[in-house]
Amino acid sequence: MMIPAILLKGTEPVIGVRSVATGRSDALRLLPQLDPGEILTARVDAKLPDGSYKVMVAGQELRMSLPAFVAPGDMLELAFVTREPSPTFQLQSVLPQGAAEAPTLSTAGRLVAATMLQAGEAPMATTAAVSGPLLSAAPANGTRLSGQLAQTLSTSGLFYESHQAQWVAGTRDLPQILQEPQARLVRSAQADAQTAAQAILPQALPLVQMQLATLDTSVVMMQLEIWPKQWMQWTVEEQPTDAQANAQAEDALQANWNTRLRLVLPRLGELNAMLSFDASGIMIRVEADKATSAVLLQSNGAALQEALAAAGLPAARIAIARHAQT
Repeated sequence: MMIPAILLKGTEPVIGVRSVATGRSDALRLLPQLDPGEILTARVDAKLPDGSYKVMVAGQELRMSLPAFVAPGDMLELAFVTREPSPTFQLQSVLPQGAAEAPTLSTAGRLVAATMLQAGEAPMATTAAVSGPLLSAAPANGTRLSGQLAQTLSTSGLFYESHQAQWVAGTRDLPQILQEPQARLVRSAQADAQTAAQAILPQALPLVQMQLATLDTSVVMMQLEIWPKQWMQWTVEEQPTDAQANAQAEDALQANWNTRLRLVLPRLGELNAMLSFDASGIMIRVEADKATSAVLLQSNGAALQEALAAAGLPAARIAIARHAQT
C-alpha cells in the first residue's frame, strides 16, 4: 500500500502522483504524527514505470516525484511540510552512499511522545476520580481513612493495564476492573462510533498523561476530598536504593517509598507530613505552620509511636516541628 505525496525541491513544487491503492484520508491516518519542519531520513526503494519513485518514509511507503539523478537505494533527507491538502515534503539532500537509515519511531511511539509531558514540565496533581468525599465525616482513627486511600489509589486508573493482566491471570475479578475510569470510558465509547475511532479518547488524555508521568518520574500526585470540605494533596514517590541504582541484583534492598501529605485543618492550620519507608523502618516528619499546633502534636508523639508499633510498623524516627517560615 502506497500513499501519495508531494515533494518540494527548494521552493518549486513537484506534482504528486496519483496513488493506486489509497486516498488522502488514508494518508492522514497512516502517517505518523509528524510536525512541520521535522527532518526524516527516507530510503528510495524503486523507480516506477511512470517515472515516480517508491520511497519508504517513517515506516510508510510513499509515491513521490523526485529529480532524475535519484536512484533506487539512495538515502534522502526530507523535511516534512504539511499534511494538507496532501502529505508534502521538501528534499534537503541526497545522503552519501552507505549512510544508514535513521531510526524512526513507530506510530504508537510517536503517539506516546506527543502525549507525554515535555521535558522540564512538572506533572500536575490530579483530582481523584471519585464522586464525593472518601468519608462522610472526620474519622476517629486512621484505619478507615488509610483503607479508603489505598482503594482510591488502586482504582485510580494508574495501574489499569497491570490490573487487566492480573484479571487474565485469574488473580483479579472483573468487577474490580470495572471500577476504574478507563473501563467506564470504554463502555461509553462503544455507543459513540466517532469517539471510539480515536486512538486516545479526549476524556482519557489527562489520565494517560498521568500514567506516562508516573512511569517517567516514579511519582504519583493526587488531590482528593477526604471528608466533606476537607481536601488533601497526596504524593507517593519511589526512590531506588543505591544497590538498585547500580543494578546490583540479588541482595539489593527494597526501594525507598516516600509519602507526603498536605492538609489545611480548621484548628491546626496547615500540616505537612512526610513518611519514608525503607529496610530500616518508617521515618516520619510532621511540620505545622502554627507553634501551638506543633506543641500539641509533639505532646502526642508517644501515642503515635505506640499506635504504629501496635500495627506492626514501629517507627525508626519521628520528628515534629514548626514549618520553617520564609
